[in-house]
Amino acid sequence: IRRPPRSTLSSSSAASDVYKRQIVFISSAGLFRYPPGDALSVAPKATIEHLIKGIAKEEGVNGVRAHSIALGVIDAGIFHRLLNEENTFFDEAWHEAVLNNLALKRFGQADEVSETALFLASSKAAYITGHCIPVDGGYHL
Repeated sequence: IRRPPRSTLSSSSAASDVYKRQIVFISSAGLFRYPPGDALSVAPKATIEHLIKGIAKEEGVNGVRAHSIALGVIDAGIFHRLLNEENTFFDEAWHEAVLNNLALKRFGQADEVSETALFLASSKAAYITGHCIPVDGGYHL
């Protein structure tokens, strides 16, 4: 019998203990449907995705749950920076083509990602482990 690893976090609240043994990796929707020109981003994430599944399987006995979230285009952060760069392929034609590939016909919001991560790390997802959840507006369909 292996003893669960001690967390470096300290808390007197049992509610916060649920977050101590959770892994939520932020990945790419390219895992499900390859986006042309994105090999250098998707390939390493695919490797980590298999590691996440291994951790879920091997460390579940210790109460560890591991998940990932496969992001599509999120209307925040680096997306805004790339849209404003000159000489990039993130032009109006790209914007329209991507929207045409999304079932929901819109880009995601940062809070939609954070709410998914919080759910996966919470006790509400206590019987879920080893899954990759697409938050991609239906890009993977």
